[in-house]
Amino acid sequence: MEREAEAAQHLLARGWAVSPGERYRFNSAPGLRATTAGLSEDDAERLAADLTDGLGSGGLTYAG
Repeated sequence: MEREAEAAQHLLARGWAVSPGERYRFNSAPGLRATTAGLSEDDAERLAADLTDGLGSGGLTYAG
């Protein structure tokens, strides 16, 4: 959960509005909640880069 909050803070500092996933899960690994449907291709690429930069190479995957 610590990395979840850290990642959310990192993205907030870069102008992204995301939420730590804690309040949305029951029995799953930590994650973030973000709506991406309205992003342009350029913004989606920037978000992906900011996520990569924020998470580093910690080996995290979608499944935790």
